[in-house]
Amino acid sequence: MQHGLKRSGATGLVVVLALFALGNGRSLPATVQIKNLEAALETFRMDNGRYPTTEEGLAALVAPPSALQGSTTYSAWGYLRERRVPLDPWGNAYQYRNPSIHGASGFDLWSLGADGAPGGAGIDADLGNWPGGFAEHEALQRREALLFEIPFGAAVGVVLGLPIYLYGLISAARGRRSWRSALMGAPLAVLIYRTLVCSLMPIRLSQLVTGFVTP
Repeated sequence: MQHGLKRSGATGLVVVLALFALGNGRSLPATVQIKNLEAALETFRMDNGRYPTTEEGLAALVAPPSALQGSTTYSAWGYLRERRVPLDPWGNAYQYRNPSIHGASGFDLWSLGADGAPGGAGIDADLGNWPGGFAEHEALQRREALLFEIPFGAAVGVVLGLPIYLYGLISAARGRRSWRSALMGAPLAVLIYRTLVCSLMPIRLSQLVTGFVTP
């Protein structure tokens, strides 16, 4: 019986982790790509004394724009390892503007979010390199994480409390305690307590982390 419980618990863990990975969406890869493009733009500036203009756009990281044709300072390999400008995780082009209008360092670099249109909320919100430009997506990721972490915590609580509850049932079957006590007494209370504690733990941890990182 214990072997069966361990096996079902492991299976449940795999399923929950898979759902968690899917639920987190695509905001994190977009954030990483924006950081990588920022680094490439900074290298472009160090080599050529300026960032690309809005008109030159991110394509200037792959091939020299007309103003830099024949330049000895432009990298012969370009500034992106893949030799192409990546699309955001929703299949849309990253947006670029120089100079910045959001208080970013020299330029604005952003994704239009899942809907591919300016503005929006939640997963559709723009996310960019300016101060607070990732805030809405980071909040969404925290909410999505809790949606999967709470059931996961509850499942852990059940796994921890179920053996005690089953032991109570076995004791009743052997005549060592009453069925009423086994079904509704201390073993059930332990199962419920551990389930509640483990399911609420992600919420408490999220509150602690948010309080720690919020100035």
